Amino acid sequence: MTKSLRWIATIALLLGISLPGEAQTPSSASLAKELVGVLEERQLREVAVRLQGGDDRFAAALYVPKSELLVVIARYPVPVLLQEQIYNHKYRDAYMALHGAGASEGKLFVEDIGANGLAAKTGDDGRFDIIYQDMSQRTLLTGDWKEQKISEGEYSERFDAVEAAYTEALTALLGQLQKTS
Repeated sequence: MTKSLRWIATIALLLGISLPGEAQTPSSASLAKELVGVLEERQLREVAVRLQGGDDRFAAALYVPKSELLVVIARYPVPVLLQEQIYNHKYRDAYMALHGAGASEGKLFVEDIGANGLAAKTGDDGRFDIIYQDMSQRTLLTGDWKEQKISEGEYSERFDAVEAAYTEALTALLGQLQKTS
């Protein structure tokens, strides 16, 4: 690498800019690990929060130690009830209510196997994440879109959309835990 390219790469690194062709780790990876760390530190298994963009949008997470992070993002028909559970730190109740009674249209459920953020393909250990959109459209994040009878482009679009929503939810869930410390 020439001196000028090294200089550009160093500045890009300092500014958090990725260069073309440079592999990027999905942003959910660091957030999931951070959330799990805070949950373990506080000996919690659940957390829930109201999301920005409407009084009826919520996210809730259930952590299964050393196994997976289950996150549901949905609208809730009676937001004041869910908000009260969150206010009283009844996160398991909020998770169960959102998972069971949240509106199915627009609902997203993420099974983050390994609790290490979403990965677009099967990991070295053979495990893969699973996403459910609108609770009816299941995508196995194995990297094999043909097996799921979708195009590579559709697979990538699903992954990118869910990665963005999952990142938003993880950020809000971490914020909730920081507010209650």
